[in-house]
Amino acid sequence: MRFILVLFLLISTSGYGKDAEIQFTQTYNKAMNALLHYDFNQAETLLQTIEKKEPNHIALPYLRQYAQFLVYLANDNRSNYEAFIEVHDKAMDDLKSKQKEWYNILSSNMLLQKSLVEMSRNNQFQGALALY
Repeated sequence: MRFILVLFLLISTSGYGKDAEIQFTQTYNKAMNALLHYDFNQAETLLQTIEKKEPNHIALPYLRQYAQFLVYLANDNRSNYEAFIEVHDKAMDDLKSKQKEWYNILSSNMLLQKSLVEMSRNNQFQGALALY
């Protein structure tokens, strides 16, 4: 079931952002690669590096939330769910203050992730609300 949810997420978000003009450094690429390989220690080190160099970059809240999303997917339990919701809410607030061309892309992706998490917890109403 989780594989199908992740596959749906990847397919539904592919192709967005082709026209956005914000450049992502090699550090961002390495952080995303580490996250996709479930290397959370390496990802956290890279995210801290990014935070020191560019604390207001629009991708940072997304990467933080995505890391917690993957932690939740790896181990679906109450504490990971609560941690995901906390990080998601903070990341959405951070993105609202940075409404640039990537805002719609990142926030819609984050809401899709929240929808998947809520629906996997049988919170259909919250999941539908995030999807809407």
